[in-house]
Amino acid sequence: MLPVVAALALASSPLAGQKPQGVVEGRVLGPLGDPLPNVEVEARLAPRDTARLGATRTDGEGVFRLGRLPTECPVHVIAHLPGHSSAIALATIGHTVRQTNLTLRLWQANTVRGRVVDANGKPVAGAAVIGTKDHTGYDGSFLAPEAVSDATGKFELVGVPIGDCVVRAWAPGFELREHLLNTVADTSIEVVLAPGEGTLLSIYVKGLPAAELASVEVRVDAMRNGAAIALPSAIERAHLDDKGQLVLEGLPRAEWNVRMQAPGYRFDPPTATTVNGQFVHVLPFKACAVTNITLRGSLRDTDGNALSGQRLIARARPSRSLLEAPGFDTTTDADGQFALPAPFVRAQAYDLFLAGSSWVLKQPRHRSGPDQRGIHWLEFADPDRQLELIATPSAFVKVRLVDADGKPASFTTAQLQQYYPGVIPPWRTLTRVVSGRDGALDFGGLPGGPEVLRVHVAGEGGCGDSKDFKLGVGERDTIEVVLDHAATVRGRVVDAAGNPLAGVRLTLSNWDLAADQQVDTEVTSVTSDREGRFVFTGVLPGGHRVATALYEFAGEGSSQPFEAEAGASTEVELRLAK
Repeated sequence: MLPVVAALALASSPLAGQKPQGVVEGRVLGPLGDPLPNVEVEARLAPRDTARLGATRTDGEGVFRLGRLPTECPVHVIAHLPGHSSAIALATIGHTVRQTNLTLRLWQANTVRGRVVDANGKPVAGAAVIGTKDHTGYDGSFLAPEAVSDATGKFELVGVPIGDCVVRAWAPGFELREHLLNTVADTSIEVVLAPGEGTLLSIYVKGLPAAELASVEVRVDAMRNGAAIALPSAIERAHLDDKGQLVLEGLPRAEWNVRMQAPGYRFDPPTATTVNGQFVHVLPFKACAVTNITLRGSLRDTDGNALSGQRLIARARPSRSLLEAPGFDTTTDADGQFALPAPFVRAQAYDLFLAGSSWVLKQPRHRSGPDQRGIHWLEFADPDRQLELIATPSAFVKVRLVDADGKPASFTTAQLQQYYPGVIPPWRTLTRVVSGRDGALDFGGLPGGPEVLRVHVAGEGGCGDSKDFKLGVGERDTIEVVLDHAATVRGRVVDAAGNPLAGVRLTLSNWDLAADQQVDTEVTSVTSDREGRFVFTGVLPGGHRVATALYEFAGEGSSQPFEAEAGASTEVELRLAK
């Protein structure tokens, strides 16, 4: 079974001499699922970069387009609207992908202002402060706002989600303070820091020249109750000192994961994880210089003919500290031969794939599956082994999604699924693609074969399945999928007295009404607004149940199971006893 990936569209390779550029297009939705016009949307290389790669605003239908973006690296797309959280999504524009389609969703939010002071009431300047809402799996991620306290200890956090939230403040020499809030309006607080060691992480690296220490990226993540918690960047993105050491004191109790990366080096261990219950953790790393090795081999078709002029890319398996590792490429010569220098170490795992090609690798082992870069294979670096690569003409299916009225189903997620006889459920997802503004999408770079496939759609643009089909080697197909109207589930969450509850995490799950049990693990999450209202859009017709999410502070509760009908809106009231 091929893994689930976020494949998007396949495009031809750029013309020689031109620098590849990418496009991100999408729609911004509000808390109740309505398209939002005139929303600022920007692209950055990293979530908290001050430099923009591009910026625009949504049109009257909430649609945006960002062009001239760099390719072959991850791009963060962020939407801002006063009174709302900042939505964020990752768009990877790779070697074969020139456009990514996204949907961003905003949630109601507050501004939290305040001061950071010590136990004597004196201001603490330079404290790192973050405002966030833990345990969120929303249909649309948000960027938690950060600030640094000024000389008077003041800070301002714009875009903290409503309801229960937490402000975390930390400064060297103090223990991190977690200030819990439950607010539906802008508020002011005072955060008191007390001196103390708390949990201590002592991180150091050996084998790295002093001149290289500044290039080291240290990533520090915390887990609590099985979920990640957001901390200020001063902790999560810290730096080594001139001795190759990093000491973080005053941290909360949690499970800590530490990893680091520097250009031209690998680190042992790749990740260091602490043990719960301990307060002092010494985490040593060893840096090993990576030098280029040359991967050599040949590329031929299944009849043994040499394939010349094919762009072959090797990409190191991404470490957990990077969203995507860089790729190294070469082009096969007239005899199909290649020599590909890459900074790998022997036995290092890497992906190998063709870019901008009408051919796709078809190796006898290490098959890894299709993704946004096309078919790739997992290999292990060995400069002494001659790679004998085999390629076959790639299969390709173009899909157009239209609603029941024949209009394009824009920015709707479609799944390419394969049928597995004797398996429950028998249809398994190979890859997902988001349609463009015109409802069109491509599933490209496929190996082709006897497998039975279909296109399955269940989202805001509608619901439906294509006819079953097969794609032979090198076959091209065009499919139009006519979607039924999706269902909508809307309602209110209230307390025992009927008062609305704001900022409550809610989930919608598929439910077998006859057996009175959950059908699968597919769950969609939203949060209620200030009036306690919530909306689930793009709901697959059938049985469902609404419940509070795990770790919800407002209490536990669930609705009676109900039937959602195509094109109709189902009203649900969720009353919590707490």
